[in-house]
Amino acid sequence: MKAINGHGRSEFIFASYKDVTRHCCSETANMAIKRMGFKGVLVSHGLRALASTTLNEEPQFNGDLVEAALAHVDKNKVRAAYNRSQYVEQRREMMQWWSDHIVQAMKA
Repeated sequence: MKAINGHGRSEFIFASYKDVTRHCCSETANMAIKRMGFKGVLVSHGLRALASTTLNEEPQFNGDLVEAALAHVDKNKVRAAYNRSQYVEQRREMMQWWSDHIVQAMKA
């Protein structure tokens, strides 16, 4: 991904082409989905919903972990103020599971 995102100049995998210190616009993903032939069928937020639903149905993944991976902020302001965990190792394992799940789905 470093070759795609400016050889590590950005912390984002999908950085803005105008400013590498920012992430790309959500419409960038939607336009890519349209160009792949899914216009009127799928939007990027639908993929997030699919991931959330699938991962939350898997008993090995805690809901807090799924929410962190989706960059959702805890609505409980007190809890959010004290819980600063990023779940890095658990997210890595969950994303590997998700990748394997997609590969299996493509073979089916």
